[in-house]
Amino acid sequence: MSRYEDEEYEVPLVDQRYFGAGIKRKRVPFVAASHSDEAPIIAIPTTSGEEACNTYLNIVLKRKSSVSPCQTGADETVDKASDPPEIDPSVCLVCNTPVTQGQRAKEHAGSITHQVCLPHSHPPSSLDRQRKGLNMLESHGWDPDRRQGLGATGQGILHPVRAQEKPDRHGLGHNHHGLNEAAALKSRPSKKPQQRLDAGKVRRLDEEFRRKDAHLRDLFYRDEDVEKYLGGQA
Repeated sequence: MSRYEDEEYEVPLVDQRYFGAGIKRKRVPFVAASHSDEAPIIAIPTTSGEEACNTYLNIVLKRKSSVSPCQTGADETVDKASDPPEIDPSVCLVCNTPVTQGQRAKEHAGSITHQVCLPHSHPPSSLDRQRKGLNMLESHGWDPDRRQGLGATGQGILHPVRAQEKPDRHGLGHNHHGLNEAAALKSRPSKKPQQRLDAGKVRRLDEEFRRKDAHLRDLFYRDEDVEKYLGGQA
């Protein structure tokens, strides 16, 4: 019985409960549409057309409310010479193109004329953010997405040095000042042209390869004692 007691007891598939059984959800109380003891509804103050005009111009044109062109009454008595020049609200401040009344701000922002006048947004740097060297540079205040060179003031190089081909097989610094690329290319050994072989030449090369293979095997595995025992030539 000890062998059966050590095994883990499993509930038969027929007696297993479905997924989520026994989980009770909190009941959501029903809220009626209206009650007799409901709090009084607070009326939202409505804004006049003049206030809406001033608010819109302050957001779009970034002007103070005291200089809004929609103000009337006492503002008309102010000297017009002291007021700053008014900006036509129908002209875009970015591309200086007129905006029609029926045109939405989103449609104008997506137009080609407006997009051309926007400053160019560069993509983020492709450097691996997990590199230890990059983490060290960032700890000293260098930002890879700022498109500046290395150094505290960004005076270093922005892009890595381009690798150049070294056609010769000399060591680094060997005749570096006197040997240019043209001379290095000339001193480079030229490859022999590949020869085409017919059936007879291929057969002769195969026989020569077999003779060399047999000669090497004879040199490595030949034993004089075995040759004497077999009666061969020593």
